[in-house]
Amino acid sequence: MRAKLQPLLAMDEVGEIALVRRTPLDLPGVRSYCPPRFLRDFAPLAEPWRLLTVLWLCLRGRAGDFLVSFYLLPHALYADLARRLFGIRTIPVTISEEDVKLGLSRWPYKGALAAAHAVGVRGAHSGRLLEAAGIPADRIFNPPNLYDPDLYFHDPAVAKDIDVLYVGNLVAVKRLDMLLDAAARLAAARPGFRLALVGDGILGADLKEQARRLALGPAAEFAGARPFEEIPQWLRRSRVFVMTSEMEGLPQAMIEAMGCGVPVVLPDTGDVTTLARHGENAWIVSPPTVDGFVEALGRLLDDPALHRKLSDGCLAMREQFRRDYGIDGAVAEWRKAFRLSG
Repeated sequence: MRAKLQPLLAMDEVGEIALVRRTPLDLPGVRSYCPPRFLRDFAPLAEPWRLLTVLWLCLRGRAGDFLVSFYLLPHALYADLARRLFGIRTIPVTISEEDVKLGLSRWPYKGALAAAHAVGVRGAHSGRLLEAAGIPADRIFNPPNLYDPDLYFHDPAVAKDIDVLYVGNLVAVKRLDMLLDAAARLAAARPGFRLALVGDGILGADLKEQARRLALGPAAEFAGARPFEEIPQWLRRSRVFVMTSEMEGLPQAMIEAMGCGVPVVLPDTGDVTTLARHGENAWIVSPPTVDGFVEALGRLLDDPALHRKLSDGCLAMREQFRRDYGIDGAVAEWRKAFRLSG
């Protein structure tokens, strides 16, 4: 959320942001409105609290000129109800392919998108899907999470002591069960193989139990959630970055890995191919199977020339990342959405 809001906070036209969220965000310029602690993890009460808070902010004139909702379920519906009641303009931002498909398949979400002031997408594929469904192209924009190229860079002096790295939430849609199955086969064929998973989530205990059953031992490190300042060093220590997700948008972690010159292995889902080009800076696994990930990861680990080619391809994208996903590019996209002049 920090990376999503920082471009807005960098705009002179934006004052304080009222953030309705289950947990507070400590960020200058953001006022968090959160359910009482005892309600936060109980959705049947936490969600009505958040909806009523959105409506209360609108009623009191504290919602500003726009309601921005990240994810369609349920946030776009909350914003659309406020639009109907108070006439406030809405900007729903889709996050993943699953989000876009939901918006195109269910009537409440289709209505929320059709009535929105602007609609955010993660990349070209999602934009084409919305255009085909009747959303005008001039109402579609691409708001990036803020990328700092000065943090994510290649350092050849850093030892590559991690073979395969995953950074993200430990949740079902990421299909990390497939990654652990693939890691077990890679470890059996490669003494000293090491997989690191950086992140936390509701499947943490289940995945650790799966790693125990697979006898991965020291071959799989669960590093837990790490401060964002540490992530660049984890990336620089890694030979390959992997995602095994069923659904994605345009993953920020993928961009950060490529900025560090780390080739990415991932499925063809969502908007990943906006930047990930098979055989140039990435290896696309299609269809996404355990066999496919074993083959792709093994090829990159065993073929130094291919690894170097893809690493060079990642580094060649850095100027595009700086232009399109740095602060200037992010602010320009939000200005496009707000219809504000430069």
